[in-house]
Amino acid sequence: MKKFPTVVPVGLFTLLLGVAAVTYAAEQPVLQEGERWIFKASTKDAISSGGSLLDGTYEVVYRKGEIEVTQDGALIIGNAAEELKRMILPDERGYLKFPITVGNQWTGRHFHDRRSGWRSMNYAVSGIEDLAVGGSTLRAFKIEGRGSVSVPSGTYEQKRAFSYSPDAKSVVKFFYDSAVGSVGAKVDIELVKFSASGK
Repeated sequence: MKKFPTVVPVGLFTLLLGVAAVTYAAEQPVLQEGERWIFKASTKDAISSGGSLLDGTYEVVYRKGEIEVTQDGALIIGNAAEELKRMILPDERGYLKFPITVGNQWTGRHFHDRRSGWRSMNYAVSGIEDLAVGGSTLRAFKIEGRGSVSVPSGTYEQKRAFSYSPDAKSVVKFFYDSAVGSVGAKVDIELVKFSASGK
């Protein structure tokens, strides 16, 4: 008896891919003692300068229930450290909202003390992509954010684009354009390496 190859209709194949993408979800990670991330970051067109800007390579370590950020062995605190911590766990800015799955949408809203204004950003998970990180390929959710910042001089549109990988327990690529009028910081953050606990 002659065997014929199994043929899956294109429409059904597309539907199956869509179902697989929708059912793939990332739960909030349980961090383990000693896990560490190496991030490379740069800030351009910044309004302010100094220690609050992200520039260079940073090591982020989960130790004794806390996330610590160092650069060249020195502990980093302030806005730069808080931005890197947001790459791993959600905070009041709402970059991440678990569980993460394609199609999810949420709004992050917070008061910005230094600019004396409210910031609101609408986020949407638009798809899944494979990204190269430190010699490995990681599956990641593509997340896009669009919103506004209100300051005494007016209201300005802003955007963020980033990718979150459950395998690395973090954002692996991040871009933030915080333009306020004709000036504003453009922040790029990229995960260089993730090391699991004990490795």
